[in-house]
Amino acid sequence: GDVLGEYTGKIVPGHCGGNYVTRLWSTGQDSDYFRPGVDAEVMGNELRMINDYRGVPGANGPNCKFSRTTLRGYRAALIVATRTVSPGEEFLLDYGDVYWHGWRPAHSHISNEPEETYEDGTSQNLEERTVSAVLPEDLEALENELREMVSQATEESSRA
Repeated sequence: GDVLGEYTGKIVPGHCGGNYVTRLWSTGQDSDYFRPGVDAEVMGNELRMINDYRGVPGANGPNCKFSRTTLRGYRAALIVATRTVSPGEEFLLDYGDVYWHGWRPAHSHISNEPEETYEDGTSQNLEERTVSAVLPEDLEALENELREMVSQATEESSRA
């Protein structure tokens, strides 16, 4: 299909989630912890406004999808049309089960409550939910740092 464009935003570590986060490579290549993503919640291009088809009355399914690739030597997420889209028709994605049933907060991210409660019963103070941006050239260093942190934690827990 036709490429609509690159999904852009802040590069975030794999353990970060959000309503606008997509992973830079597909499941199966590593655990979620090592799968950095693009977070388009506060910055990015117009592609971040593409809705899931489930939230659009009369939609019969998605008409575009995410496609992971390498651009300019870095991993990237593209949005690609899966069929011909008529003039005036809304572009629609399938956000997937993880978005709807996985990490997603039990209530809307627009809430005025000081904490969000997640479906697994954990909660997080909204003020603690900030993520610092990681530039693409830092991605390999970040992956290595995360692997080292997990390795150290594993060693420490095996000694305990």
